[in-house]
Amino acid sequence: MRWLALLLLLPGCPWCELDSTLDVKQGRTTLHPGERVTLELDSEGYVAGPDRCRGHWYVNEFEGGNPEVGIISRCGVFYATSWPRPRPYTVIVTATQYPLGGCADCCPEESIEITVVD
Repeated sequence: MRWLALLLLLPGCPWCELDSTLDVKQGRTTLHPGERVTLELDSEGYVAGPDRCRGHWYVNEFEGGNPEVGIISRCGVFYATSWPRPRPYTVIVTATQYPLGGCADCCPEESIEITVVD
């Protein structure tokens, strides 16, 4: 029976802890176009952010974001773009160790709201 459990873990997703946080490292969550905020994901020792550029970063479910809603780097730096759209608007930034739709479905992901104002 132990072998069956081991075989089920090996080819699929790793065992993930369920305790994680996504915090503002530098800046604030209400931005003007052209401003930025630095975020950091901490998931039971797995850290992604300005000191460790890794993980997967999404803006409104688009990895890396886009010019219309904002761009986020692999280092967790979100840039509020000046794309012509009505303001204020809010985006959801999500960070995870694995891509959404894969192992992220069974591992923690964290999100934070960022509002862009005039």
